Formats: sequence, structure tokens, C-alpha cells
Amino acid sequence: MKVEPGAKQKDRSRPARLIFWISIPLFFLSTAYYYAFSTRNVEKFVHNLVEDNTGATLRWNVRRSSLLYGLQATDIVLSVRETGTPLLRIDRLNLSFFLPSALAGHVGVRELSLTNVRLYLIERDGEWNWSRAFPSSEESDDKPETELPESIRLPVSVLVYLNLVLDNFSLFLDRGDEQSLAVENVNLRLGVITRPFSEIPLNLSMIELFESLILALNPTSPMRISLKAGRTIQGPVTLGLFLFRQEAENSVEFSSRLNLDTSGMEFRTERGAIGRAPLNLYYDLAFDSPRDRLIVQELRLSHQGERWLFLQARVDRISSPERSLALRVEPSRIELGRLGQALAAALGTGSSLPIDGRIEIRELDVQGGLTNLLVRGRIEGSNLSFASGDRKYEAREVGLDVTARLDAYPVLPFVRPPPDYVPDPGLAFGLFHELAVPDLRLAYGRAFLSGNVDIRPETGVQTHVNLLNLPLQEFLSGHAEGFLSGNLDLFSPESFEKIGFQTDLHLREARYFVDRSRSGYQTLNLSGRGLMDLGGDAFKLRVDGLNLRGRNVSGESMLELAAGGSLEIGESQTYSLRVDRLAVNYPALRPALPGSIRYQIAPFQIYLSEPVSLSSSLRLTVNSERVSLYGDSRFEVPFLHLDDLEISNSLHFESDRIRVERVQLRGLRGALAGNLTGEFRTAGENYIPRMDLDLRIARDSLLPVHENIALQGSIVLRANVNNERATGHLGANGVNVVYSSNGCSQATGPDCKQLFISGMELNLPFQHDLTGRTAVHVGNNPGAAYTRNFGQVADANLIVRSVRSSHNPRGEYVPANPFYFLGAPEGQGEPGIAARLDYRRNVLVADDLRVRMYRPGETTRWVNDGSIDSRELYFNLANLSPENMELSANLQIKNLNLEPFLPPSKASYDGIVSADARIESHNLAAPLFNSEAYLSVHRISPEFSGFVTRIIMPARVVAFVIRNSLEIPAIRVELKGGLVYSYIQIRRARLFPGIFISPGGDEIRQERMPLAQFLDRARSEVEDFGERGVAQPVEQ
Repeated sequence: MKVEPGAKQKDRSRPARLIFWISIPLFFLSTAYYYAFSTRNVEKFVHNLVEDNTGATLRWNVRRSSLLYGLQATDIVLSVRETGTPLLRIDRLNLSFFLPSALAGHVGVRELSLTNVRLYLIERDGEWNWSRAFPSSEESDDKPETELPESIRLPVSVLVYLNLVLDNFSLFLDRGDEQSLAVENVNLRLGVITRPFSEIPLNLSMIELFESLILALNPTSPMRISLKAGRTIQGPVTLGLFLFRQEAENSVEFSSRLNLDTSGMEFRTERGAIGRAPLNLYYDLAFDSPRDRLIVQELRLSHQGERWLFLQARVDRISSPERSLALRVEPSRIELGRLGQALAAALGTGSSLPIDGRIEIRELDVQGGLTNLLVRGRIEGSNLSFASGDRKYEAREVGLDVTARLDAYPVLPFVRPPPDYVPDPGLAFGLFHELAVPDLRLAYGRAFLSGNVDIRPETGVQTHVNLLNLPLQEFLSGHAEGFLSGNLDLFSPESFEKIGFQTDLHLREARYFVDRSRSGYQTLNLSGRGLMDLGGDAFKLRVDGLNLRGRNVSGESMLELAAGGSLEIGESQTYSLRVDRLAVNYPALRPALPGSIRYQIAPFQIYLSEPVSLSSSLRLTVNSERVSLYGDSRFEVPFLHLDDLEISNSLHFESDRIRVERVQLRGLRGALAGNLTGEFRTAGENYIPRMDLDLRIARDSLLPVHENIALQGSIVLRANVNNERATGHLGANGVNVVYSSNGCSQATGPDCKQLFISGMELNLPFQHDLTGRTAVHVGNNPGAAYTRNFGQVADANLIVRSVRSSHNPRGEYVPANPFYFLGAPEGQGEPGIAARLDYRRNVLVADDLRVRMYRPGETTRWVNDGSIDSRELYFNLANLSPENMELSANLQIKNLNLEPFLPPSKASYDGIVSADARIESHNLAAPLFNSEAYLSVHRISPEFSGFVTRIIMPARVVAFVIRNSLEIPAIRVELKGGLVYSYIQIRRARLFPGIFISPGGDEIRQERMPLAQFLDRARSEVEDFGERGVAQPVEQ
């Protein structure tokens, strides 16, 4: 078939037209690409992006830019837009990559090169420049927390590579107030290539992704550091670090080197002192992959060229669980004085740290597998010293020689043991095949410590430590002094889970200090033995045969203690204490006590005049619910005739209360019995009590309850405390009391003075307000009105039949006719004391109080020799605070014969007086200035009135009274504010025309006599009464 020429030409133009139409969009696309990624547009786009989204501004010059190959830029400046504060400066940036390689799964940076980088961290007024330029967005608190996944999965497998070059990096930190940091001339080379991966682990196993890693930090030149923060640190620092890791064909090559040298650094203090710390640390280690061995070629620490530490080590089969270790430390010596100077320079103290001496490592070798690791070492020290405050501690000699074979896996938790590893239960403490310390010694001043340790599975623990002349004042200055010697032995013949111990300590020339007073010299000996149980879930300790003995400087025994105890600490805690015997010989102990303690014990030392003893058993348990205390104690106080006093208790301390399950008291041969139960519930910071108390003492015959007191009869106290109120009853039935003045047990003669209180009966219910919020101030109501409104007179509930003595008030022994102070012999007359007592609202009121006297010498019938009556006597306890307590009494004294109570006189006289008396006190914290007393004598004999007058009046007034008075009908004495006011009414003769004499009346006053002077005059007049007599002239 024939083809036309026009058709043939048309077919030839089709490819040209196709190429033309394809090249047009490619042309426009290429033009748009070159326009979009032109240096000017990239520079402007990034600048606007920073301006629009941050508080910073960016200036930079883009020299070359390409989406496929990277970019180059110079003169990069990033700063805060508002203030112009610099953030970052980079002289040159070169970022090179090949984007099309990402299609093959290769993602990385061929080169990231930064030259002359300066990073600025500046803080002003609590705000950092970076925070001002890039404020953080506040996240809502309601946003749920999400847990990070263990790894991140990628859609495709990738390979990452990076080449980072950092030349002359500088960091500048400025916080004002003369605080700044500058780190300059930092150079870094980092190259990383990973193997292909599709998952990124978010843990330390991420390092396994790296196939090649090369890191070089400052390989050729040192960096410079300048720090100002009160002190100045500046100068060059050599910090050369090299790290290489390469993984290929199932093998890994690894090596690392570090060279740290601070010789060029200067340390300046605020005072301008200059110091240096010329330390050099160097290590070189590598991994031998074919031998599976990590080798530490060298680890060296030196100071000014002097080697302080040098070691070499090797770890075989490091990638296998069956690792083995070989380490050797060459003989080394450390001068602590130079170390102190280096640390002082680094810390900026300006002077050397107070340490000195020499430590020498003579030998240190470690060899073997981790399940059977052999350790040998010998370390010695000489002339060691360090200071703390004003104290300096010096050790002339230190020595330690040790050999051990151990299973190291229990102490290396970061090393994974072999899969078939099983801890050997036969090892000592699960760790040692053997441990031997044949030489342990320490010489400190005059003290010396020596010992040895031997631990083997077949023989157990054998440890002995000996101590000689340790001065306590070196460690307890201002608290105690003395020299401690002793020994300690540890042993475990049966099992390493149970370790026995035995100790014997001796403290001589011991003294201690309390409140600026010091004790006397004394000697203490302590010995004991026990067992520690380390097995099971709880730690147990038992102490048996604990004995403490103390002697004073004269060698007298002053203290003996025999005790034991145990403790158990697990999910709960239990503590037990057993005191088999505690004996205190106070007369021997007293010279050894500090003065402050002797002063506090002084009121009770009479009870300690004979040796006292104690035996006790206490147990304390602690768990999550409560703390419980159980105890049984027995006391012996010979002075009080107590040799069987027993106290037992069961107390529980819980979160909301203290529960008193039981507190019991027994003693006095069964005569004394007490029981307390109840609880204290918490209410904020206060406790609400609910308690029941029952206390009684009962005896059919006289029972010694004190050295000079015997008791017969029964006394009962029952009380119930409920929240704010205490109610109860106090009773006595058939109570007789015998008091012996000189500790004698019976009236055998004039030297034994005894007082007998017979026939005491009491039946007193009571009600007490514990809060004291509504304290009754009885003084606001007159006594008569208050007491009569309080309760009408009822039958007496307090009776004392009689109070008699083997001696009369003049001290004369009267065995045939005992002197009755109150009352009369049995079966005669009325009781000596009878009253109606009531106790309510914290006030004790005595209604119808009657006190009766018996005429001495009357043996066949009761003859009244005077009485004292009262219907208005009260004692207000208020809130038990002395400043709120009140006391008031109105007394009527009727025909009371005072003659038996005064010394015998050469002249006879009538000593019978009648009077009215009253006393009021409204503040018992200071009773002298808050009390008023009134005494009005309206019946007194003329002979006796002269004696009374001499007490209350000056001598010249007394002479005038005696010379000029016919009669003294009345005497009145008042006490106000600590001063005594006296009034004497007299009658004397007067001359009138036509009458020879006529009586007249006058009153003589003596005001404002201090109470002390009044009492002293009364004492003096009573002493002189017998010699001078009542009717002697005053001048004599």
C-alpha cells in the first residue's frame, strides 16, 4: 500500500509534540521548585515562621538550599524579640543529606557541621531568656495520663546514620548576682550508623540498634571553664574522651579512653586565696571480641605526678553468664594531706581540709568466677588524723588483712546470673565460702583495738574483738568521760542464721555531766550474752545474763543489775525486758551522783537510806493496729517496810484511745490492794477519761507502813471518772494510827515518843468537776450563807475518838497517864473530833465541827478542858490550781486550857482562854499576801494576859500596861497583807474629886508588825516563859 508523503510527515511529529507537552509542566514544576527553595525564599520562610509562632527573632544568611541535598547558612543569630537578649549564635551551619535515599529505607544526615556555636542561658527576675522566647503551653489538669509504650513500631524498616561535627562550642550561663558559668572550646565528633530496624525500644536496649558508633570529645585541645558563684574557678581542663563501638558478623569491637587533667585550673575564694587541684584520671579499656574479654589496660589516678591508684583488670566470658574476673591493684600510696588540699581547692574552702596521714594499699587481688571469687587484700594506714569542730582525732596505726572466697552474685544485682544458677544454702550468710581477717588493728591515742575474724561453713563464725583504754571524752566531750575496755565474741556453731555473742566491758574513771554538774568517779562492769536469729521473716534478738555492777571511788558496791530481754522485728514488733534484780545502795551511790540529781532526790533520800531492789518483767508489742504494754514488777523498800509491793499492768495504745485493760497494785502482806480499769479516748489534742479506781488497805492488827508509822483498820477509795466528772467514795472504818518520832517500834522509855490516833471513822461521798470551768468562788458569798445553803447539818461522818501521846506537850514521859490532845480514854466522854463533811462542786465543807479536850490526869471520868467549834469551814479546790484555791474557817474557842502546852512556870496562873477566830485565804499560790486572819480573846486571866501582851507589844508598852492597868478584859489580833495588827483593851484607875479612884477604859494599838517578827517574838517568849513566869516585871 502506498503512503502519502503528508501522512508520513504527520507521524514523525507526534513524539515531538509529546515531548513538548511533557516538558511544559516539567518546566513549570522545576521553575516552582527552584523558586520555592531558593536561598532568599527559604531564609524568609523560616524567619517568618519563627516570628509568627515564638517570641524570638531569627537573622541568618542562607548560602545554599536544596530539598534533596541540604543547606548551608552563616551568621545565624537567634534572640528574644522584645529585649534583644541573645539566645544562640552560629557562625556557620552545614547540613548535608540525600533525600532520595529515604526511598530505600536509609534515613540520615551525611554531615551536620556547626562552627563557633554560642549558647546563652540568661535569667533575670526569675525568668529565663529561652522561657520568654518559647513559652510553654499549659496542659489541662483533666487530661488523662497515658503510659509510655515499651517500644514504637515503624511502618517500614529503616537504617539511620548521622555525622555530627561541633567545632568550638561555648555555653554561657548568667543568673546575675555575680553567678555565671562559661564553658568554651568544646569540640565533638560523633558518627552513628544503625542496623535496619522497624521497632524502637524505649529502654537501655536501644543501644543494641547501633551498628557503629564513634565519639570523640576534645581530642586535641582542652576546654576552658570559668565559674563565678561566690568563689571563682577558671582555667583550661583537659577532658579527652574517645568511644568506639563496631558490630559486624556477630562480633562486637569496643574501646574507650579518658584523660581528665585539672592541673591548669585555679580556684579563688571570696577572700582572694588561690588554690589548685592538680589531679589526673586516665583509663584505657577495650573489648576483645574473639576472646569475649573486657580488658582494663590501665586505670590511673595521680596527683602532681605521684601515683595514688593504679589497677589493671580483665573480665573473661563477659557475654556469657559464667563470667570470671581478674583484678590487681599495684602497691599505691595516698597522702591524705595533699588530698585535703585538692578537695579544699575544689570546694573553695580557702584552707586545706583537716585530714592528714598516709594510706597504703599493699595488696589487692581479685580472681576467679563470680560464684567462687577469691579476694586478697592488705591495707595499712599511719598517722591518720581528721578534725571536726574543735576536736581532733588521731590514729597512729590502722591495719586490715583480709582473704575471702565468696559468691558475688548476691551483691551484684545488676549482673544476671546463669540460668542454672542456684544459691548455695551452705554458704555463710549466703555469701562466703570463707572469710578470714587474721589481723585487724587500730591504734587511737592511748586506745588500741585488735581482733580477728574467721568464717567457714564447716566451723561457723568465730570472731573476737578486743578493746583497750578507749577515752570516751574524745567522742562524748561535755557529756561523759572515762576509759572503756572489753571484748566481744561472735560465734555460730550450729547455723549461720543464728549467731551468738558474748561481751564483757569495763569502764573505769567514769564520770558524766548533767545540767553543768558532774558525777563522782566510778567504775562500771557490764557483761552479757545472747543470740541473734537472722532466719525467717523476722529478725530476733535475745539477751541473757546481762549483768551490770557499779562501784564508787571507794570501791563500795552502789548498783547491781541482773536482767535479760528480747526483741522481734517483722510484720509486727515485740520487745521484752526482764529485770531479775535491780539493787541500789543509795548511801554508796550518792557521792557518785551529779549535784543536780542529788538535789532532786534529796526529799526522798530518807526512803533510800537502806538498799532498795526491783524485779520486773515488761513486754511491748507493736503492730499496725496498736501498741501494747504488759508488765509485772515487784519492789522492795525496807525503809517503808515494803518487801512485797507488786504492780501489774496491761495497756493498749490505739489510734483513737488508750485502753487500760488492767493496772493492779498488791502489797503489805495482802493488806494493800488496788485496781484501775478504763480508757482515755482522743478528742483532738485532748483525752476524755472513763476510768474506775478501787483502792483499799485493811488490816486487823497494827501493820508497819512506814519506818515510823503503823496502821490498823481499813481505808477504802472508790472513784469513777467519766469525761468531765469524778464521783466516788472515801471511807475509813476502825482506823488506828501509831506514829513514832525516832523510828522506835514501841514506847519503851523517855527516848521513844509516840502519838496514837484512835477510832477514826469516815464516810465521805464526793463529786469533782475535772474541767474547773465553773469554779465556785466561795469568797464571793459569806461563809455562813454559803455553807448553810450547801447542806443542812446532818449526822457526823468524820469521827476521831482520841489523839494521845506517850509524852505531854512539855516533853515529859507519862507512861501511867498518856496525854490526850483530843478526846478521852476509851468509853469516856465524847469523841475528840466530830464533823459533817461534804464535797461537791470541788468544795470541801465541814459543818458542825466539834473538837473536844480532856483534862489531863482524870482517869475515872471525862472532864471537859476546852473545845473548838465551827459551823463555817470550807476548802475550795477549784480547778486544782493554787491561785484559784480558797480556804475559810470561823472558830469558837471555849475555855481552852493552854497551860499544859506551855513550859512549866515558877508561878501559878490560870491558862484558860476563850476567843473567836477567823481565817480567809483566796490565793494559796501566795497565801501570805492573800490571807486575812482575826483573833479576838475575850476571856483571859490577869496573870496570863501579861504573857500574851509581851508577844504582841513592844517592851516599853508592856511595862506601861502592867504598871497602869487594873485589868485587861480583851485582846484582838488581825493579820492583813502579811502584817500583824494588835489591839489591847485595858482598864486603869483614875482620880476624881471626892472619889479616891475610879476605873477607866483605854485601848492600846500596835500596827503593821511583820508576821516573821511576830512569830519570832512568840517563839522567844515561849522559851523564856518557864524561867520568867507570867507575873514577873517586864524590866526583868
